[in-house]
Amino acid sequence: TQCQNVLAYKIGTVYPNHQVIIGAHRDAVTTSPGADDNGSGTAAVLEIARALKDIPTDVTIIFSLYDAEENGLFGSADYVKRAKARGDSIVYMLYLDMIAHLTNNAEANIFHGPALQYSNLWITLADSLAGITGILAGTSGGSDHYPFQQKGYEVSFVAERIFSTVYHTYRDSTSMMNFEYMTRMVKASLATAYTVSQ
Repeated sequence: TQCQNVLAYKIGTVYPNHQVIIGAHRDAVTTSPGADDNGSGTAAVLEIARALKDIPTDVTIIFSLYDAEENGLFGSADYVKRAKARGDSIVYMLYLDMIAHLTNNAEANIFHGPALQYSNLWITLADSLAGITGILAGTSGGSDHYPFQQKGYEVSFVAERIFSTVYHTYRDSTSMMNFEYMTRMVKASLATAYTVSQ
């Protein structure tokens, strides 16, 4: 089966050769509508792109929707392998996956690699701007940030604190999402990505 990542580029005005990547996976398992996993992350990336469209940023921002995450992180692994071979200067990879399940309100998991600077920034901004307490949750190999982490790039994987009760089932629909919480998760992520980009 052929798979396809979807990428959009906002070229930096000062340091165009340095990049911040904002990503999510756009696929879902065949048994599920995929609203939280990962329609929520996909919508977040699109909304952040919309909000930043006319705002200059010092570095280039790449809005990335990866395919085939559910099959083994194939889309992101292919992307980062090519990026590393090109010598891309990726300052930060911010990844959003499952950010809206109904049982969540005020906390989020922040999975990370060895470097914590930007994960801690997300936590600071989420607390002050969005009323969300971010919790450093260690390393996770379960989503598309991980190939970037393996290649040595700084990553944050932002996810709901209370894991979905309808994960990978037919019940993962919009009726099981807390859109008010999701909005605040997107705001915190937007603030973090913009701050790093400057």
